[in-house]
Amino acid sequence: MFEWCVSLTSVRLSRNIRGTGSESFTGCSALEHIDIPEGLTSVDAYAFYMADGLKSISIPESVTVIGEHAFEGCENLTSVTIPAGVDEIGDHAFEKCYNTECVTILSPDVEIGDGALDDVDLVRCHEDSTVWEYCEEACVDCEPL
Repeated sequence: MFEWCVSLTSVRLSRNIRGTGSESFTGCSALEHIDIPEGLTSVDAYAFYMADGLKSISIPESVTVIGEHAFEGCENLTSVTIPAGVDEIGDHAFEKCYNTECVTILSPDVEIGDGALDDVDLVRCHEDSTVWEYCEEACVDCEPL
């Protein structure tokens, strides 16, 4: 849709869509913030891949899936809260998010793909959850909610 639109600074998504679409905002380096509307159920694969200007994103309760590589390379993303309704975070979803200080995951039972959170500084999650296990295995710092 807007792939590699390097001058795109803002976008307003319709409440009538169910997903972002794959690669929709790939490489949109001027895009700093996006509010995903309630009703959208998936942040699709590569949706914000290499959108390295992205600093913040609002993910609503209706989202259940964050696709593979969805936020990979979003180097300026500082923190993310993943709502309790999300039950899947795809492979490498937050890879190369080197400045992401904290990802808070509110659901205790999330399926997490390979390398999904490896490059974030800290993951806040429920103890004894699938996320906690992932962090321990991947040597990612985590703290309890």
